[in-house]
This record gives sequence, structure tokens and C-alpha cells, in this order.
Amino acid sequence: TVGLLLTAIGGVQIAAARRSEVPRELAILGVGAPLALLLIDLTYVAKRRISKVYLLDALAQAGLIGLWVAAVAAAGDAERQ
Repeated sequence: TVGLLLTAIGGVQIAAARRSEVPRELAILGVGAPLALLLIDLTYVAKRRISKVYLLDALAQAGLIGLWVAAVAAAGDAERQ
């Protein structure tokens, strides 16, 4: 079920990526979803409920957050010009 939810989120993001503008709501979703997954990974690794290998997933989620932040910043710079 979580996989299907993440597939839906990813599908929306891929569809929206074809547009020239990034709506604020999409950026919030783009940062919020990986942030939630990152926090889940860190919490359950710290509680030793899941393997430390999930820290690699947390790192990937941090990368996605960074890409979204960069995309939003670039869009803001383009609007100012």
C-alpha cells in the first residue's frame, strides 16, 4: 500500500515536470514526501527496528529534497529575471 501511494506521488511529479512552472503545492509535496520517509528511516534505524542499510534510503531521500530545493530556487531566480 505504501508503494502504491509513492507511485501515485511520483506519477504526479513526473507529469508535472513536463510543465515549465512548478506549482507551490507540488514543491511542498516534492519535499514533504521524501522528508517523511527520511524521518521514518532515521526513527526506526535509531530504535533498531530496521537495518542500518535504510540509512542509504534516508540519504537518497535527502538527495531528492536537495533537488527539489534547487529546482524551486532556480524557478525563483528565473522569475526574477
